[in-house]
Amino acid sequence: MSADGSNQTYLGISEVQYPHISPDNSKILTVGFGYVWISNYDESDHHHIYGVYDSGSGVPGSCHHYATWSPSGDKIVVPEYTYYGSGYLHSHIITISPDGTDPTVLTNDDQAYLYPVWSPDGEKIAYQKTDHSITPDEADIWIMDTDGQNQQRITNFEDAMFPIWSPDGASIFFIRRYGLNFGQFHIYRVNANGTDAKQLTDSDGEWFPSISPDGTWMAFTAFDESGVRNIFKTQLKVYVPLSVSINPLSTSINVGDSVNFASTVSGGISPYSYQWYLNSNPVPGATLASWIFTPTMSGIYYAYLEVTDLSSDTVQSETARVTATSVPVGGCSFPIEGLTLTKPLTPYLTLIAAIAVGFIVIRREATKKAE
Repeated sequence: MSADGSNQTYLGISEVQYPHISPDNSKILTVGFGYVWISNYDESDHHHIYGVYDSGSGVPGSCHHYATWSPSGDKIVVPEYTYYGSGYLHSHIITISPDGTDPTVLTNDDQAYLYPVWSPDGEKIAYQKTDHSITPDEADIWIMDTDGQNQQRITNFEDAMFPIWSPDGASIFFIRRYGLNFGQFHIYRVNANGTDAKQLTDSDGEWFPSISPDGTWMAFTAFDESGVRNIFKTQLKVYVPLSVSINPLSTSINVGDSVNFASTVSGGISPYSYQWYLNSNPVPGATLASWIFTPTMSGIYYAYLEVTDLSSDTVQSETARVTATSVPVGGCSFPIEGLTLTKPLTPYLTLIAAIAVGFIVIRREATKKAE
């Protein structure tokens, strides 16, 4: 169907799930009845290429199967299941060729590996990892190299599943369970290095996110007002990290004068909260974007601003330096080196000297006459 929901076309492929279109848009990859299936985009040549569970497991045909293409289209990654006598399923991740040959095991311990998906650059595989179980209990999102090496845990929720890469490979979308019933999930996003996990949805039962190639839209399934699961889409906001700067960063003033600090905040999620600090101590009442500081004693002061956004991310500005100088008693002082003479001084000094000599001569003459 089209992105707006129109032009829906039934492909005639039934009882399979999790369709993925090949990078060249010629094939459709699905799973069902314990097999990985491929068909042409025009509905023809629908056939299975690989069985993903052993015959003794009794796993339902559509249980947690999930296969995705590599970006180059030459490999498929899928979980393969094994049944143990203790009664639980063990699943490990393998890669196969599009014709079902060349199976390569990437994981082989006793954990459950589910929902593998290739990164856009083909260098990593994200997946859900659980402890002996295919349920979301104790499940988290992990990534590894495409040869199974360098496994890294990305989330630490113990109820996270179904990872999907962003088109730029910078972040991973996933769902997290919020209730006791299976299917009660919200959608989250986390940086690929495991930082800055954020909840994106808060409706009822969001599931299976899919990101548009330009990274601006997210499609997902959720319950509508009548309780029917349907496909929805929402526009994604590009997250810009929170940052703050203040000015001035260096100034000198007299004791009793004031310096007006201003700030510039960008990124994060508004609204923001503010707290100014002076010499590493919070300033009572200084909780606005600007602050006026009036020193009462001479010395050097250090000031900075902490900003917290709606998601509780906090950043600190650079530290400003304020030098406060005491004013001498009796008024203002002007340093001699700061004065600039605009006219030559010698004529004035000569005139003053001449006048002084004249007064001395007149006084002597007056003294002689008096004698």
